[in-house]
Amino acid sequence: MADIVFTGNLGADSKISFTRGGSPVLNFRVCDTKSKKDGSGGWEKVAEQWFNVELWGSIAEFLADQLLSGVRVKVYGQFYLREYDGKNGSGYSLDVKASAVEVLTSHKDRQKLAGQNQEPSYDQGGGFGTQPPNGTWGAETSPPF
Repeated sequence: MADIVFTGNLGADSKISFTRGGSPVLNFRVCDTKSKKDGSGGWEKVAEQWFNVELWGSIAEFLADQLLSGVRVKVYGQFYLREYDGKNGSGYSLDVKASAVEVLTSHKDRQKLAGQNQEPSYDQGGGFGTQPPNGTWGAETSPPF
């Protein structure tokens, strides 16, 4: 796995779900946009990269209601290859398993975004509210692969 650190904005509200064993996982998409000054002194977009990110453990539960569409974050993690089946066939996606997420948008600005966005989505299939086995912060629970 390769390490990655990037900064960007969430494209939609995060979604939390729980494994059958009760481990929380938070999924969200982050857009990292690179810009440069053009000849007239304005800014032009040079590159836009979207990342699918997952965050495991009690920190996922803690951040679930803070990671809303538009919030700026810095993500620390590792790439991993994920296989998927879609309506156009199967394929692979290079995703990020976050070890830490730093929220860069101020609390005041997050409150404004919360007023504009819907509540975070919760999938209660695996036991909503279950605490991690050791109660620690961070990505202490590994994904089931």
